[in-house]
Amino acid sequence: MGMDEGVLRLLEMPQELVATIGAVDVSVLKLGLSLGHPRSVVISIDNTLIEKCRDEGVLAKHLCEVIAEGIS
Repeated sequence: MGMDEGVLRLLEMPQELVATIGAVDVSVLKLGLSLGHPRSVVISIDNTLIEKCRDEGVLAKHLCEVIAEGIS
């Protein structure tokens, strides 16, 4: 896909965040934070991940929002 992939080790992840949203979602959040591109967006169907991304300043949208925007 033309992007560098990074791996965040489970033991290096914030334990509370892993317990709240899970290791995969923590990785997605961290990747979103690391990209730093203003047009980067995390698209998910997981409302908890979307909320956490937004709390951390990462643009995140629910897949239904993206579909609705495309239809409008």
